[in-house]
Amino acid sequence: MTAFAAYLLKAEGHETFTQGDIRRLFQRARDRVPSHFTREFDKAVHAGWIHEGETKGEFYLSQTAQGVFEDRFDALRGKRSRKPDSAASSSRGTVRRAPRPVPVPEPFSSLDHIPTTLDGVIPYHKVKLKRDKLLWALKLAKQLGIDALQSPEAAWLTDKVGDGLPTRDMYGHFMGLSRQGYANRSMIDNAMRITEAGEEYLASL
Repeated sequence: MTAFAAYLLKAEGHETFTQGDIRRLFQRARDRVPSHFTREFDKAVHAGWIHEGETKGEFYLSQTAQGVFEDRFDALRGKRSRKPDSAASSSRGTVRRAPRPVPVPEPFSSLDHIPTTLDGVIPYHKVKLKRDKLLWALKLAKQLGIDALQSPEAAWLTDKVGDGLPTRDMYGHFMGLSRQGYANRSMIDNAMRITEAGEEYLASL
């Protein structure tokens, strides 16, 4: 099911899809539709391969799943090839590794201070919807002179100002904003940016 979802994204240009779209591909491939289709589909959702969209009944392929297909499953092979002894030793907790420092994204590297408030906009922690938190971060970036953000940069910034948004969920949040006309992508590097309508909406919250 995840592979068919990837096909819809890469080959047919779908940004979202329904369970009916996946069923259609089973039939087109002349493959048997799973007898417990909904249950099997839900497994893909719970595993994090597929995420629910903003609109009921619509779904999208997670960033994690996209990365697996783009890397040709190399990342998963690496996890599966881990030796049992190393896994056992890590589970014993005999060696505790220090957390790796998260590097500051290049657009923010020259800034001495990241503000946590925006003039005329409610505080970040009071924003209810995750997609609106992304919009808030895009507005903050623009205020700092950064017109657009890549997903990892947006994840870093949201974590810096409060409730961090995982990179894997960024696509879904962006699509929710894009459908409303509140955000769009740069044609140069596909980075996300806030629109005038998005700024007006943010000020109205």
